[in-house]
This record gives sequence, C-alpha cells and structure tokens, in this order.
Amino acid sequence: MQTSAIHPPLPRTLRADAATAVGALGTILGVWAHPDDEAYLSAGLMRLALENGQRVVCVTATKGELGTSDPFTWPPDQLAPARSMELAASFAAIADGLDNRIEHHWLDHRDGRCADIRPEVGAAQIADLLDRVQPDTVVTFDSGGLTGHTDHQAVAEWTTLATQQRPEIMQLDAVVSQSYVDHFDGHLDLDPFFYDGYPRPVDDATLHLELVLDDELWHVKDQALRAQATQTDVVVELLGADLWKDFNLVEAFVRHRN
Repeated sequence: MQTSAIHPPLPRTLRADAATAVGALGTILGVWAHPDDEAYLSAGLMRLALENGQRVVCVTATKGELGTSDPFTWPPDQLAPARSMELAASFAAIADGLDNRIEHHWLDHRDGRCADIRPEVGAAQIADLLDRVQPDTVVTFDSGGLTGHTDHQAVAEWTTLATQQRPEIMQLDAVVSQSYVDHFDGHLDLDPFFYDGYPRPVDDATLHLELVLDDELWHVKDQALRAQATQTDVVVELLGADLWKDFNLVEAFVRHRN
C-alpha cells in the first residue's frame, strides 16, 4: 500500500454552497449498522445541518461488538460498551460549540447478524422511527452496503422498505464516486477497506449531493472519527495524516431510486 501525499488536492465545496445544499434536506435521519459508520460517511453533513439549526437524528443497528482484529484485548462484552462511549464522544465532537445536538437511537441487534433478521422486522423498526421523527431526508448505505458488509446491506434493505411506504421522504444513499476512486489511483490501494468486488463507484453525474469538506469541517470530522479510537487508530497509523485526510474528505450521496 502506497502512502504518499496526493496532488493535486481535492477541490473543496464552498462552505456557503454546502450549507445551502444540506439545508434543503430538512430534518435528517441517518440509519447505520455500526458505531463509526455515521462519522465516516456523514460527519460533515451532520455538522452543517446542526449549524443550520436542522434536527439531526441517528440510528445505529448494532453496538459493533465484533469490530476488532484483537478479540483477546477487546472481547465483545467489553468492546460494545467501549464503542457506545466512543460514539457519544464522537457526537459531542460533531456538535462542539453548538446549542443543538444529535439525537440517537439503538436498534440493539447483534453485530454481524443483521442479515439474519427478517427484512420486514428490521423495516418495521425503521418505520416506527420514521413515524416518531418525521424526517424529510433519510441517509443510509446504498444497496451494496457501500463496502459490501452484510450488516450494511441489511440495514439498507430495511431502510428502503420503510421509506417506500413514505414517498414524501427523500432517501439518500452513501456512495463512492468514480472521481474519488480515480483520485487515489497509484497512491492508495482501496482494497483493504472494502470487501471483494467493492467499492462500486458511481458516475459523478448521478450524485445528488457531494461534500468535499473545507478545513474547518475536516477538523470536526477528524475529531469525530478519532473519538472512535478502537476503530480508527489503526487506520490513521496505516495511512498517515495526508492520506487519512483525503480518504475521509468526501461525502457523496445519490438519491435512491426504487
């Protein structure tokens, strides 16, 4: 894996344009599988929404108790509460200095077992939250789970089933764009971060929303990710500061089409 700095830098989204685009999303409900999914894929979006005074709600299906390569140091009964505390710290970092906060709900499923849940059961849980939160926009994974993780794919299926019954809600799916993949060509092998056959980049022309974070937003996202140290310390060490930043600087979404 190469870890050299990348040039030229990714062109940043103008802050005013980013804030306007996020403001158009109204109340946002993010639906994710594990703690840290929300930060990797939408920390910048959530920060901008909070700055705009929008309501931001996040749902996490599991506590991520299997999310370690060192189960002897982090057995599931210890990793789950650790990741719960990390998630709270990450949310605090995203909302730092603001009056409003991210609302959060757990679904309490087992890590790695979401695909075992009948889709209609998971969808019913999401539908209940849609009724309670009344979001204008739901943000989740694309149908492939972005990385190919089966938990991601299951959560995406539940969410899509639930939003199909609420056509007034816009569903945005987190994706990897072709320009993002091209940016790393020759600088970073993306394979270790995705399952076989992933990522599946989408044409940039299909993007509904793309945020390339400015320095201030990147600082917030960096702090939110580093707060989840059981997951991110090893990635930061592997990539180094420059590639760590470029790897996480873009948040891209397509509008879900049934």
